[in-house]
Amino acid sequence: MTVREFLFSVPEKSHDETVPERRQRWFEILTAVMLAVAAIAATWSSFEASRWSGKASGLVSSSSILRADSNREASKGAEETLIDGSLWLEWEKSVAIGRDELAVFLRDRFSPALDLAQDEWLKGSPVDEAGNPTGALPPQTPLTLDAYRPPGQQRAEALAAKAEDQLSESSQYSAVGGKYVLLTVLFALVLVFGNVAVKFKSPVIQLGLGLITLSVLLTGFVRLLLLPIL
Repeated sequence: MTVREFLFSVPEKSHDETVPERRQRWFEILTAVMLAVAAIAATWSSFEASRWSGKASGLVSSSSILRADSNREASKGAEETLIDGSLWLEWEKSVAIGRDELAVFLRDRFSPALDLAQDEWLKGSPVDEAGNPTGALPPQTPLTLDAYRPPGQQRAEALAAKAEDQLSESSQYSAVGGKYVLLTVLFALVLVFGNVAVKFKSPVIQLGLGLITLSVLLTGFVRLLLLPIL
């Protein structure tokens, strides 16, 4: 016998195959096809689940970094507010005691955010040529107005909003990853039912397990086609 004959020769087909044997052979072929499809689908689902989960984890880490940056900017904003508040109180004292030159000097050193809020606060109040109020001061302070937004606060709010967006996006990625994990479990069930089905000789049990295997496979495959790919 040559090597070629040893490797590629096949036994002659027997024409005496019975109906149960033929049914068993076709059942094993169909089951093998379903198991092959389920194995490929399970591998793909597991791969996609890891990618979506990794993307979600990356967004969570990025969101945490942005949140830390937002806290630092918020601290800077608090310092800017403290400085603006101290400067404004000195300006108010100068106006109260009639030291107009000092009031002008202090007003020129207002930060852009405080200067903008000051204009909003004094809107409608009579002022002299130097911009100092000539009557009673409006209630509260410019720092309590919505118009007052120091740069640190603005940057902190922008970073916080971006962090929230990334956290929300992370939840979406995580949800898709969870669906892929569920599909991996479904395709694993196909492998279990398919392998168990071929162990039985009873046609009724084989048919029942075969239908269960097919229904789970089709359900998982349809769900797999509906999910986005990363």
